[in-house]
Amino acid sequence: FAGIGDPERFFRSLRAGGIDVARTRPFADHHMFSREEIAALAADALREQLTLVTTEKDLARLRGSEGVPDDIVPFAVELEFDEPAKLRQLISDHLYKARERRFNTR
Repeated sequence: FAGIGDPERFFRSLRAGGIDVARTRPFADHHMFSREEIAALAADALREQLTLVTTEKDLARLRGSEGVPDDIVPFAVELEFDEPAKLRQLISDHLYKARERRFNTR
């Protein structure tokens, strides 16, 4: 289950990572899971002998909430760029232009 901007991408990442995805449950980005939703997910997983897997972001938001099962597994995703030097240059260029606009409009 995932409450992120593109949950289907997360589910594809699970599959690409070799996870056998039996069911998916997408939620809206920044979804505030209710106790009832988590209880239903946990009951479904127990009944079907499945493991609940979610994003690290969603699990972090659930930590400390009452009634959250301890056995929810976070799936870590790393972002890796093919050309990190180009990314650094792009960011530097945008920051430079933003600074120029800020100081040249006074």
